Amino acid sequence: MYALSAIKLIITVYKYTPQVRTNYLQQSTHGWSIWQILLDLTGGVLSFAQLLTDSALQRNWSGITGNPIKVGLAGVSVGFDLIFIVQHYWLYAGGKEKTLDAEEEERRPLLIEGT
Repeated sequence: MYALSAIKLIITVYKYTPQVRTNYLQQSTHGWSIWQILLDLTGGVLSFAQLLTDSALQRNWSGITGNPIKVGLAGVSVGFDLIFIVQHYWLYAGGKEKTLDAEEEERRPLLIEGT
């Protein structure tokens, strides 16, 4: 079970990294919703809070130290969510949107002939 948990932690890091890189290369967060990030941040914070509450009520901190993968998952999620929030609201908030407007997007062909 610990091996599967470790794999989940690795996959979690792997799934966030391309979006951070894409945002950096495009210097924009246009095209994706910040709401999913805010909800994910809430989940990570609540996961930490659950670990702390359970350990405090039991007066035994082994609930935290004995479950490093859950702490790691919450930490990775919160860490990447904070990176996304900084990218969205501070670094690239006033950046140029490199996408077409809705009308141009609808008229653009899916395939370009002759290429």
